[in-house]
Amino acid sequence: MNMKLKEICAPFFLQTGITYYNLVKIFNDGSRVTLCTNSKWESYFHKQNKNLINLETTRDGAHGKVVWDCLSRMRDNKLIKDARELFDIDHGCTIIDNYDDCVEYHYFASTRDNEDINLFYINNDADIRRFIMYFKKVASPLIEKSKLYHFNNDTFWKNKNRAGLFQNKMKRIYLEGDYKEHYLTEKQAKVFKGCIEGKTAKQIAKEQGVSNRTVEKHVANIKIKFNCLKSAFPAVAKKSGFLRIAQVV
Repeated sequence: MNMKLKEICAPFFLQTGITYYNLVKIFNDGSRVTLCTNSKWESYFHKQNKNLINLETTRDGAHGKVVWDCLSRMRDNKLIKDARELFDIDHGCTIIDNYDDCVEYHYFASTRDNEDINLFYINNDADIRRFIMYFKKVASPLIEKSKLYHFNNDTFWKNKNRAGLFQNKMKRIYLEGDYKEHYLTEKQAKVFKGCIEGKTAKQIAKEQGVSNRTVEKHVANIKIKFNCLKSAFPAVAKKSGFLRIAQVV
C-alpha cells in the first residue's frame, strides 16, 4: 500500500518539493482511517501514542490551514523533533476539512533543508486543494480498505490537554482567491463571521464573552487588513473563501 501511495503522490511531490503526505480521516464515532507515505514514521508515531490520543477530534475541528513553522511551540514538541531528526520530516502544513460525519486532516511536509516550502503552502492553496481532490479520487479504493483504528473517547477527553502533534484551534486561518496572502486570527474570524451575519458589536461581544471595545478593536484591525469598510465585509468574505469555512469558525 505504501508504494502505491508514493506512486499517486510522486508527480505532486516532484513538482512542489513536498516529500510527505498523510491523510487522517476521523469519524464521529471515533473510528479513523489513516494513509501515510512514510510507513516507518507512521509506525513510530503510533507506538509513541499507543492510545492514539492526540489533538485530532471531530468535536473542536477547525476548517482551514495551519503552517507548522508559524507555531513556534511546535519546534520543541518531542514528536515534532523526532519526525525532524529521525525521519527528516519537517516544515509542514495541515489542511483541515470538516464534514457532517467526519473531519479530514491532510498533513504535508518536506525535509529539514527545505524551509522555502512554506512559501508554497502560503501562496498555492488552489494547487494543494487540487491534489487533495485528485488523491481522494485515485486512492479511494485504498481509503476504503484502510484499517480502522479506535480509541476510547472517555480517555481522550480526560487527556485532551496532553501534548499532540497539532492543535485544532488554529492561530491563523488563511484565506483564498484575491486574499490568499491574508489571514485572520481565530478571534478575528469569529468577529468577522458575526459581522457578515449582520450582528452588532454588542451581540458579538455577548456571544464571545468579551467587551464591546474588544470587538470594535478586532473590527478595526480587520478593516485595516482588508483595506475596506465594514459594509464591504460580506463581499470580502465571498471573494476570500471565508463563507466556505464560516460554519465551523
